[in-house]
Amino acid sequence: ATSREQFGRPLAKFQAVQHLISDVAGEAALARSATEAALSAAVGADWAGAHVEFLVASARSCTGHAASVVVRNAHQVLGAIGTTREHRLHEYTRAALSWRAEFGSVRYWDEQVTDMAVWAGAGGLWSLICP
Repeated sequence: ATSREQFGRPLAKFQAVQHLISDVAGEAALARSATEAALSAAVGADWAGAHVEFLVASARSCTGHAASVVVRNAHQVLGAIGTTREHRLHEYTRAALSWRAEFGSVRYWDEQVTDMAVWAGAGGLWSLICP
């Protein structure tokens, strides 16, 4: 976005493009945080802790949703040039969308999180979220 120009200025100078990029950064930070929390809990509990399953399901859900937003916004920022052979963006976004579907779809992981939250009930939900 900083190297491509439109109307005499870099794409990154347009406010709408800045919003798209900030959404990408926010989604990436959320996905990274959820993944690091799940990994930290899993390693600390030798992959057998009571909350590990919930944290992994939450991380999978967050990263799946983040991948959708990141791919969409990245292509919008570059004016969909990333779908052509002359730009490498499609190589990264195709991989991200492919990885998103491994070991269960985003919907599957959303349902896992929902089911665990419902099973925990009103009294156990807070302790499920904050072990």
